[in-house]
Amino acid sequence: MITECYRSVARQEELYAQGRTKPGAIVTYKRGGESKHNWLPCPALDVAFLLPNGEMSWSGLLLSKFARLMKAADARVHWGGDWPGFKDRPHFEV
Repeated sequence: MITECYRSVARQEELYAQGRTKPGAIVTYKRGGESKHNWLPCPALDVAFLLPNGEMSWSGLLLSKFARLMKAADARVHWGGDWPGFKDRPHFEV
């Protein structure tokens, strides 16, 4: 499932605050306006898997397998799991 594609600058700032000034784990190192999620048209999307029991999964194993399929289908696909340092496995850019 696509969990997020375009996001507003305000939404990006909310995510940036997570793990810094708000509870939770850090999920982004991009401030509002710096992320490709803030562009229109939006070249970035985040994905997760809907399991048979109805739960959402962000399994690194499933995401890495999906990334291999996506990159094999189109060499222009970039996967956040390939980035040095911070790994953003649900993130894909086209």
